[in-house]
Amino acid sequence: MSLLPRTAEEFSSADYWERFFKKRGERAFEWYGDYNKLCGILHKYIKLQDKVLVVGCGNSELSEQLYDVGYKHLTNIDISETVVAHMNQRNAERRPDLTFHQVDATQTPYEDASFQAALDKGTLDAVASEEEGALARRMIAEVSRVLRVGGRYVCVTLAQESVIKLAVDHFVQLGCAVRLHCLQEERGKEEEDAFALPVFVLICTKFRQPMPTPILEMCIGDDGAPVRHTRVCELLSAVREYQGYSVLKKRLRTSTDPSSNLCLTLCDAKTGLPRYTLTVQDCPPGAKVPRPNQFAIFIVSVLLVGLGGGGLPQFLRDFVPNATVEVVELDPVVLEVAKEWFGFRPDDHNKDSSLGMSCPPAGFVETPVLQKVFNLLTPRVLRKNVLERVRSVFPTILSRKIAEEINEVLLCSREEKDAAHILPSMSQAAKKFQSMLKRGAGQVAAPVAMGNRGMEELIPLVNRLHEALGPVGQSCSLHLPQIAVVGGQSAGKSSVLENFVGR
Repeated sequence: MSLLPRTAEEFSSADYWERFFKKRGERAFEWYGDYNKLCGILHKYIKLQDKVLVVGCGNSELSEQLYDVGYKHLTNIDISETVVAHMNQRNAERRPDLTFHQVDATQTPYEDASFQAALDKGTLDAVASEEEGALARRMIAEVSRVLRVGGRYVCVTLAQESVIKLAVDHFVQLGCAVRLHCLQEERGKEEEDAFALPVFVLICTKFRQPMPTPILEMCIGDDGAPVRHTRVCELLSAVREYQGYSVLKKRLRTSTDPSSNLCLTLCDAKTGLPRYTLTVQDCPPGAKVPRPNQFAIFIVSVLLVGLGGGGLPQFLRDFVPNATVEVVELDPVVLEVAKEWFGFRPDDHNKDSSLGMSCPPAGFVETPVLQKVFNLLTPRVLRKNVLERVRSVFPTILSRKIAEEINEVLLCSREEKDAAHILPSMSQAAKKFQSMLKRGAGQVAAPVAMGNRGMEELIPLVNRLHEALGPVGQSCSLHLPQIAVVGGQSAGKSSVLENFVGR
C-alpha cells in the first residue's frame, strides 16, 4: 500500500491516518521540518512554563524533543488510535509526564481558555481540503476557544492561499494579531526532495478586545524585522511572492528547460517598485560547462543619473562591453569637463538633437507643473532685496559680473568713495602685492598673476616670516587680503573664489 493518499480529501480521514501509521510503523514522520529547523521560532513564541496543546501530533519527535529541553506541560492529541497508543508506549518510561490522547481536534473535551499556546505542524493543511474548508474552520474555532487571552496559535504550514486565507480571515475577525514567518533553508542544506514551496509559521495572538485595525505582519526567517500590511490581500500577495521565489530556486537547483525563460522581478524593499529583472537562461542539454564557471551574469542595460567625471560609465563600458550604458546629465559643461580633463569618450550613438527637447525633460514643462512653480514664486526680487540689505550697512558698493555666471561680486567699502577713487587704489594695492610675492619667491621674471605659482607660495612665505621673527620675540603682522563669499547651497560660492584666485 502506498503511503500517499489517492485524493486530497483522504488527508482529513481518520481511516486514512490509521492505515498510514500502521504502515509507517515506528519510523517518525516529520511534516515540514524537525525540531532543529523549528526550534528558533518555537522558543520565541512559546514559553517553557506554558500549557501547550499539540494538535495532530502524529508520530513526530517534536513533542519529545520539546519535552527534553524543558517543556513539561504538553498535551498531545491526534485522531489516530494507532499512533496515540504507539506514542504513549514509546514514552512511558523515559517521559512519563508526556501524554498523548485520541481526540478530534474539531471537538475537544478541554475547557475554555485552558492553554497558553496551541502548536499545529501540518494539521491545518491536512484538514483544509475536506468539505471546502468547513472542517478546518471548525478546528481553528476550537483552537480559539481553548486559548487564553494572550495565548498564541503557532501553525507550521505551506501557506497555500486557500488555507492561509481561511485561517487569517478567521483570526482577524476575532481581533487577533497575525504574523507570518517565512522560514529560509540554510545555505548548503537544500535537499533535492525538499518542498518546492517555503515553509511558513503562522502566529496568531489572542487579545482581550479586538484591535481597531488589523495587525498583519510578515517576517523573513526567525528574527527578521516585521513588515506591516494593512489588508489581508496584501499579506497574501507577499506570501505568493516568496512562494514564487522559492519555486524558482527549486527549479534552478534541479534542472531547467533551456527553451524557457525564467524571470524574476526584483523590487525596492521600501517602495515595492520594480528595480531589476533577472532572466535565467540555462545551457542546452549535454553542454560542457567549466567547473569554476557554473553560472554567469549579464547586464544588458544600465541607466546612470549624473555624469560626474565619467569614470563610472567608462568602467561599465570597458568591464561589460556588450551592455547598453545610458547617462543622463543636465549640464552640458559637465560633459565637456569630463571629455577634456577625465578622458571620457561617449559612443557615437548620442542623442540626436532633432529628436526634440531632452533638457529639461518634457514632464518638467507640462502646464500643471509650470502652474505649480508659478504659484510657489513670490513677487519679491532676490537680487534687489540683497542689495537693499547690503546698502543698509555699507556706504559704498561696487558690483562686478562674472563671465558666463549668474553670480556677481559685490565690493563693499566702509568709506564713502566713488568708483573713480576706489579702482585706482585697488590697482595700486594689487601691484604692490604682486611685487611682494615675486620678492618672496626670489623671482624677477614675468609678472605674477593672481592664481598662478605666486599665489601658491604666499602661505609658505608667511610661515617662514613667522619662523624667523618668533624666536626673537617679534610679531609678524601682515595686512593680507580677506575674502568672504556668502551664499546658500549650490549658489556658486566656489565659482566666485575661482574667479579671484584662478583655480
